[in-house]
Amino acid sequence: NLHINRETYHVLFQEFSQEDIHFVEGIMEELEENLHEEIRDPYYINIFTHLLILMKRINCDQEIEWTEERNAPAGEENGVVAQAADRIVRRLEDYLRVRMPAKEREYIYQYLVSSRIEDQEVIRLMGDKKSSPRETEFVQLLVRRVSEALGISLEEDENLRTSLYLHIHPMAKRVRYKLSVHNPLLQDIRKEFSEVFEAVSAAVKEQKIFPAFAAISDDEIAYIAVYFQAAFEKYAARKRVLLVCSSGVGTSHLLGARVKRIFPDWEIVDIVSAARVDEAIQRCQPMLVLTTVHIEVQQVPTILVSAVLSKYDIAKLKSLFSPGGGV
Repeated sequence: NLHINRETYHVLFQEFSQEDIHFVEGIMEELEENLHEEIRDPYYINIFTHLLILMKRINCDQEIEWTEERNAPAGEENGVVAQAADRIVRRLEDYLRVRMPAKEREYIYQYLVSSRIEDQEVIRLMGDKKSSPRETEFVQLLVRRVSEALGISLEEDENLRTSLYLHIHPMAKRVRYKLSVHNPLLQDIRKEFSEVFEAVSAAVKEQKIFPAFAAISDDEIAYIAVYFQAAFEKYAARKRVLLVCSSGVGTSHLLGARVKRIFPDWEIVDIVSAARVDEAIQRCQPMLVLTTVHIEVQQVPTILVSAVLSKYDIAKLKSLFSPGGGV
């Protein structure tokens, strides 16, 4: 099973029988076939473990405690997902030889509908210029607020917006149904991407479009933060760089070679002398200027470096291009 790693299997085999695990694997395989779509992580493992726990509860004659009504309002069910939930219930009833309580079916439905299995419909809605769902407004606000907090501009990143929309759509349903999602990398994300995590957390909790989002878990925040971190890294990797040397020749070739080796995704738009900086900036529209001589440039971030691009220069550049670094 490509969705479940060896460590997760080890944990599952400690808690559940091999027969039950293989049975649920069959259910999940059939589910993806019926939906004509792969269920992505972490949604796959969340549904997988929910079904295992459900089976264990049924075998122990323990019903789930429903503290409030969570059924989808009449007419709001997604037909395809509802049929998938019904098929799962029938498989469980045959396997366990019991009659499943109706609310157990509703809980399965809610896990499915909150697990990004409506992506194609969401993409269609995004392309419909007549529709303006709250999710779109929320994503636009979120990207703007996080960009401002990190000092970079990600508002033109279409892939980021689409990824966020596809995540927010089922997240809104998870919040509505009070379903939790576990993020096994939460602590790593908080540690390694702390500035992005804090920026996302603040933006989500300050917005008023979805008041209920103010109480979402750090697990959810961490998943959103990963999208922003990936977008930031792509943004940083595609720097258009102008190199400036005293005469535009000689040491410039050494500097150019070092930049290409250390930052292979950067595009060197030109190598010019100090006298041609203004003209080159207008012509090439660089995002950054690296110079071996002192120059006064107002339009573009300019960094003084050595011709050999020393370890200090490299560390300084990487620091500046981290979230909140200022470039």
